[in-house]
Amino acid sequence: MTLEDRIALLKALADTTRMLILSALMKEDAYVEILAERLGLAPSTISFHLKKMEECSLVHKRREQYYSVYSANTDILDAPVRDLIAMDALKETAQRERERRYKKNVLNAFMKNGRIVRIPTQHKKRAIVFEPILASFTAGELYAEPDVNSTINRFHGDHCEIRRFFIDQGLMERINGRYRLAEKTE
Repeated sequence: MTLEDRIALLKALADTTRMLILSALMKEDAYVEILAERLGLAPSTISFHLKKMEECSLVHKRREQYYSVYSANTDILDAPVRDLIAMDALKETAQRERERRYKKNVLNAFMKNGRIVRIPTQHKKRAIVFEPILASFTAGELYAEPDVNSTINRFHGDHCEIRRFFIDQGLMERINGRYRLAEKTE
């Protein structure tokens, strides 16, 4: 569950009407009109809140003849609150999302139509921009220098600088005039 999913779920729970609806649905499945009658609310109000709860998977909907019958999602409701707000998981999710957005922004700034428009000077940004080039090579396969240059040239004309970066960073190895991706050691 992503950070946004957790926040949406907790926001959905932070409403008196939704809590009343969930309480009723935990006793038995029901359709909008029955819930409206039991809770003394307008069917449009019930529908509005059910839609919000359905968006964050608090309730499930199924069709029975002419009606949509709602039920509480016990998988989520039975989960301990500590699992929803566990800081380690939230921090990891938030960090991954920040990294994803950062990479996207870097790629948008330095690449257009799959080509590098300018090579970043910052090492971290270079590594991000050069990732798609590295992904063009197959692990374990040996490449002649002209093949490496040709692949790099599809992204940017300065194949020497990029190839040197790969070698210097230990991302690629040169063995007897042939190149291959460096084996990952963990």
